[in-house]
Amino acid sequence: ESARAMDRLAGRHAPEARRTGRPAAMRGARVVVVSCGIVMLVLLSVAAVRWAAGQPGTAAATAALGALAGLGVLDVRRNGRWKPAGAGLVVGLFVVTGAFTVLSGLAYTGMAYYLVLAPLIATMIFGSRIGVATALAACAVLVATEILRRQGFAFPIGVPRDVYASM
Repeated sequence: ESARAMDRLAGRHAPEARRTGRPAAMRGARVVVVSCGIVMLVLLSVAAVRWAAGQPGTAAATAALGALAGLGVLDVRRNGRWKPAGAGLVVGLFVVTGAFTVLSGLAYTGMAYYLVLAPLIATMIFGSRIGVATALAACAVLVATEILRRQGFAFPIGVPRDVYASM
């Protein structure tokens, strides 16, 4: 049932030329619309939870990324440009989650999980080569951050000691 709902959502947002034209283009547009929609809903929900937990900075960054994902849906609907919208989703997801991962020293593990999702979404939209490249970049961010953390680097986003104690 939810798969049919997502297909209806994607069909509504794909321009007529994509619906009646090339099947590969329609599949690509559907993947981008569904990915953007899911990421938007999840990130806006996480932003609300972060705001309620008293973390306005994290909430604002998460909400901004959720809004960007929503703009991807609108861009596909208006212009039919699913590749730029997909690239924007992957790059935005990677940059924001990578930055929070590095700046907090892996303390905000939720951001690290989203960083790992960027290669998955890149693979679904653009194929395995781009997915592997994105996965290697994500691994490099995670490994470099862990090396810095173990060497006692003072990360710019202060994290309470009890968070570090639980790591």
